[in-house]
Amino acid sequence: MSDWGSRRRVRCGRHRDAAACGAARPPRRRASRGGAAGFTLLEVLVSLTVLAVGIALAVSLISNSLGNIRKVEKRVQIVEHAGSVLELALLDDAIQGPTALDGDFADGTRWAVRVEEHVVEDAAVRPPQNMPVKLLSYTVELSYPGSGSVDYRLRTLKLVPVQQGAGQSQATAVQDLVR
Repeated sequence: MSDWGSRRRVRCGRHRDAAACGAARPPRRRASRGGAAGFTLLEVLVSLTVLAVGIALAVSLISNSLGNIRKVEKRVQIVEHAGSVLELALLDDAIQGPTALDGDFADGTRWAVRVEEHVVEDAAVRPPQNMPVKLLSYTVELSYPGSGSVDYRLRTLKLVPVQQGAGQSQATAVQDLVR
């Protein structure tokens, strides 16, 4: 017999010699390292490099996400500020004509409200001249702290009664309009 155990040599039928057939080859054995098993230095370095690249990508992704979260929070805050300024300006019944107001919030966000009479450009939808009400255009502009430009702007219209003379009250003018 051969030196590789009790395995029989089998002929496959295509070869005359059993040694030429793949079934007759001895099984491959790993080269012995003197009984020590483990990884080579090159394998360890490659795995550490792959791990380091993965960690660097994860840290970069987290950093970018945190930056985007801060931007969104800042934008939400300025939108909420704009909404509250616009709401207070619209609820102020003392504003009956063109005016300008400005101020700032505790966080340094600057705001400005500009109220102007709204002029309808299209003659087809222009209201009659003797209407007891008029349209005011409200513009709210906000700037981030340290920003020199307008960062957020809201615009809306408000219908207000026209200032009446001593003979007719505002309520009577609105009732005349309804009739």
